[in-house]
Amino acid sequence: MTTKQYLMQARNSTERVNQKMTSMGRLCKEAQSSACEREDLLPGLGELQADVCREIRSLVRQHQELTALIAQLPDSNHRGVLTLRYVYGLKWEQVARRMHYSSRHLHRLHQQALEELARCREKALWRI
Repeated sequence: MTTKQYLMQARNSTERVNQKMTSMGRLCKEAQSSACEREDLLPGLGELQADVCREIRSLVRQHQELTALIAQLPDSNHRGVLTLRYVYGLKWEQVARRMHYSSRHLHRLHQQALEELARCREKALWRI
């Protein structure tokens, strides 16, 4: 798995958890509604809650690994761009605004950060 794929996996996990939590919220509202029978929704709601809990545990592990790996980067700008984009899930425009960079410079910085992170990952793999 490439470094970018690794980072995107963590970002996508966050989105999946958020989608499932939204679905769970809708099911809870439907279960509380007087127009439907609660017993019909409870089995689906319990399965969804268990699924969300599993996803959250996995997400927490991924984020702990990712945060520890990013923390090893010597350049604070590299750490910043990767953290804002992949840990917090911000859009490119939001990252550029937060870091006070043009989009072009941000993408250049991002590429440098990916290369540095790949080197850190290689070192970490050799230690195992």
